[in-house]
Amino acid sequence: MTDSENLQRRLLMALIGALAGLACYVLVDVVEEFLTGHARFWLTTATAGFFVPLLALIGPLEPRRAGLAAAVIGVVSSSLVAWAALRYAQVEDFMAAAHGLMAYGALVLLPLPFAIAQADGPGGWRDYAVLFDQAWGLVVRGAAALIFVGLVWGVVFLSDAVLQIVGLTLIEDLLEIDAVPYVLTGLTLGLSAAVVYELSAYVSPQLILRLLLLLLPVVLAVTALFIAALPLRGLGGLFGSLSPAATLMAMAIAAITLISTAVERDADRELGTGAMRAMTQALALLLPVLAGLAAYAVWLRVDQYGWTPPRLVAWLSALVLTAYAMAYALEVLRRGDWMARLRRDNTALALVVAGLSALWLTPALDASRLSTNSQLARFEAGQSTVDQLPIWMMAEDWGLAGQDGLTRLEAMTAHPEYDEIAARIAAARSGHSRYSYVDGGGGGAQLAAALLRDMPVQPQGATLDRALLSRVSAEVLRAWSDGCAVGLPDGAPGCVALRLPGGGPGGSTVWIVLAAIPGGAAAYALPDTPGDAPVWPHNPADLASGGLLRADRAMIAAIQAGDYRIGPTTGQSLFVGDAEVFPNNSTY
Repeated sequence: MTDSENLQRRLLMALIGALAGLACYVLVDVVEEFLTGHARFWLTTATAGFFVPLLALIGPLEPRRAGLAAAVIGVVSSSLVAWAALRYAQVEDFMAAAHGLMAYGALVLLPLPFAIAQADGPGGWRDYAVLFDQAWGLVVRGAAALIFVGLVWGVVFLSDAVLQIVGLTLIEDLLEIDAVPYVLTGLTLGLSAAVVYELSAYVSPQLILRLLLLLLPVVLAVTALFIAALPLRGLGGLFGSLSPAATLMAMAIAAITLISTAVERDADRELGTGAMRAMTQALALLLPVLAGLAAYAVWLRVDQYGWTPPRLVAWLSALVLTAYAMAYALEVLRRGDWMARLRRDNTALALVVAGLSALWLTPALDASRLSTNSQLARFEAGQSTVDQLPIWMMAEDWGLAGQDGLTRLEAMTAHPEYDEIAARIAAARSGHSRYSYVDGGGGGAQLAAALLRDMPVQPQGATLDRALLSRVSAEVLRAWSDGCAVGLPDGAPGCVALRLPGGGPGGSTVWIVLAAIPGGAAAYALPDTPGDAPVWPHNPADLASGGLLRADRAMIAAIQAGDYRIGPTTGQSLFVGDAEVFPNNSTY
């Protein structure tokens, strides 16, 4: 290729990279003003799904073909992931779940070597030699380009620092223009990708592949030692969590990578006879044990606790790895030209992974719906308890399917533990953190249930509302519960709740709770109306962190006996005997 053609490609890819950076800036800082939610998410994924393949394909393919392939990949991948995101009321919740974005990433990246092979490979998209070379080439070129982008930014910051020594702020002023960092990053990425492709003969994956082969004896030895120890140590370590399964799957992935590396692109470059070839065969024969035990470890967890999206991801991953393992082992056992057959298996299994990734983004593999149905079926069949119901995950992580699951739970009014279920659902929907929910059993649901049962309430006939308690953090509920448990000299609970009509914003009701603490008592206040900020203390954060109004235990006993009155001061106050409690007071 001539210098003129290389220069043209550099300019083209630098321009495409700059346009990609500008598009990123528009999506982040401009479009959000008039386009939000799912529409903006689709536009963002379509943009990424087009520019990433385009920058990767130009070079191996001429620009027109690269643009057409990138457009197809971008439309298909972004449409599927946007469809999957509709299962969530908020796009941010879908992104937080992560597994959908992982499937989207696979759909963007896996087709790239197939697109190159289809255009330029003598055997079309099934040409394994081209697939192997291009897959590893894309990895190496992408990594080199990203490293160069990092180096460029390092030089930019260093140059700015040097110029500022003499009072010049040119670079700093340019970087303060919102679009400049995006455009500079994209331009650098496109230019570096072009240069790296020009030097493909020098920036070759062969060095990495040869280094990887040095790890094959180590992985074989560790795998053999693990399998040899199984009869002595047993399978007890597989129980309890997904961590053993993840470890085994990681080792299986390493083994598959090393075996594929040894098999190489074709017969001319595959490992010949000798010790390394024998070790490759041995590792292939041991691989089903690793993959099978990983699948078994996941299934143990599912059988014990039912499906959740992470378990479904782990299970499908384990099945794919088991398919690789069985294919590799069978090809070795069949002998003959087993490496050639294994190369064909690799092509087929890569397409299976791409197909599963696409299926994951369709309703056929809606992980949230499958998990919700699994958990409710187990609960209705008596196979799980209220404590084991993933109510928080249904409320916060499982999208619309999870919300539907909560609605179905709320309809189980005849269930003997319905009050507990309702309390936990209210706590999960309260907006508190997961820590607050888990800490104390469902965001304080158990504590709230105990307080509703045990806490004295004034005036006579008034009752605490479960929804009111659901807006209180588990830490504060525990403080109230601890105060009730202390007890007063006459044996009454060391706590009391008092309804104060007309004390909140707009005349809404305010509840005051006094609970015993070491050396006295503490008073808390919060409005009865959802959305109103706590009145006493004024700062809402004070209530969540246990912000207090000082009181004493005699006040608790007096309020329980009805010995209090409400009257005006500079604001509204609570009078208990001769003492007056008002916002932020520490003395009376």
